[in-house]
Amino acid sequence: MSNPASFELVMIDFAREFELHPLQALVRIQLLLLDEYLCRKRIEFLKGVAPRSAGHRGRSEDARFQHSVNAIIRFGVIDAVEGGHLDAWDLHTLTCNPDGVWQGHIAAVAALSPSDGNTSEPGLTEITLQGDWDKLRARLREYFPAVAEFVGIPGYLFEAALENVVERSHALAQSRFRDALPQWLADFAEVEGLQLVRQLTTQAWEEILDKYVRGVVCRQLIEERSRPVDWLRAFVSAVADAPTWKELPDVTLPACLEPTRHFPGFCEHVSELASSTYERAACFFELKA
Repeated sequence: MSNPASFELVMIDFAREFELHPLQALVRIQLLLLDEYLCRKRIEFLKGVAPRSAGHRGRSEDARFQHSVNAIIRFGVIDAVEGGHLDAWDLHTLTCNPDGVWQGHIAAVAALSPSDGNTSEPGLTEITLQGDWDKLRARLREYFPAVAEFVGIPGYLFEAALENVVERSHALAQSRFRDALPQWLADFAEVEGLQLVRQLTTQAWEEILDKYVRGVVCRQLIEERSRPVDWLRAFVSAVADAPTWKELPDVTLPACLEPTRHFPGFCEHVSELASSTYERAACFFELKA
């Protein structure tokens, strides 16, 4: 961190700067919160100057942090303060606590994340920082079986494992949800006397999402037809056997089966369904850049 300006951001006294130059202070604190490297350096700085209090806060401060994070996610750093949705002193308090700095970073980045209203949705970390536990539980329930099955958690423990993950997420700090999940699952497995068979690597997430996408496509194709015809059954079987969901547009039928004349349009529908399902899941697990 040789840039003097970057060093100044790490050591920023936001409250003092805000009194003298409000807009400049807001711009500078936003630059800090949007930069993961600078945030990690500020966390190190804060732990160094106040090791006894770093990471510890009371219940009233927890509530104020939650309000600050929600305001940043909804409006962005500058607009939240200028619009009266976030008090400048609360923002100062947030950025003077190691956990607060990291939560502020996740919130600031989430505020700038594009949303097209169709396939994108809030990521796991954003939902967790908002403290919306019912929403977190509901959204996880859709995807969690695929994750649990991949690592080797048996079906009868899916619900218990999910509840354990939701409970552990209450203490999420200085980490993304997806980065913390492997340890939570490992701890749960140890308590249950299980040996996990796979690790949640980057490649593993692609495998999980691929299987999830093809499962969604197969179920929906069957549900769309009350009486599936032979060619549709064959097509669903081919979808299940495809190397990855990206190969679905190239799926063909056996020569002996005569599909409907609408088959080309049907294939396009399947491709769009698979793509939108993947995009939605990838956003939820924060696998999108």
